[in-house]
Amino acid sequence: MGKGSGKRVPAGRIQTGPPRKAVPAGAASPARGFVAVDQTLFRVRWNRFDYQGPWCIGASTPDALVTLMMRLRDMEGMTPARVFSGDLGKDYGEPARLPNRDARKRLEELGLADETCVSRLRIGGAGRLYGFRRDPEFYAVFWDPKHEIWPSSS
Repeated sequence: MGKGSGKRVPAGRIQTGPPRKAVPAGAASPARGFVAVDQTLFRVRWNRFDYQGPWCIGASTPDALVTLMMRLRDMEGMTPARVFSGDLGKDYGEPARLPNRDARKRLEELGLADETCVSRLRIGGAGRLYGFRRDPEFYAVFWDPKHEIWPSSS
């Protein structure tokens, strides 16, 4: 006699196929207090990010990454209008206006030079996250912890 699952099938009922696994009760329904994402809130997307270029996030310190993620988490609780109405976010215009020639060249290499408006998020200190937005989403492209891409005019 072959090895079975050890489970008994009620009389009159035939079990076909492999034995079914029970789903834990907690996994069968969403946790209490879960709220669906508000489709009007600001969101950061990473599918356009330049992981190979000079403004890659991989060269950052762990502390800088934690600061970046916490700041983005806070922004994702706001609307795009709120993020871009104050000092957090800013729109600069077409990529050709970027003062950093290397950044313009890198956007060309990435096939993003035809975007209509470069935007940035102020993360803290000199740190800036550059990308493009299509509200409510911001497509991150460059992480600039030294504020080199669009330096402040002093």
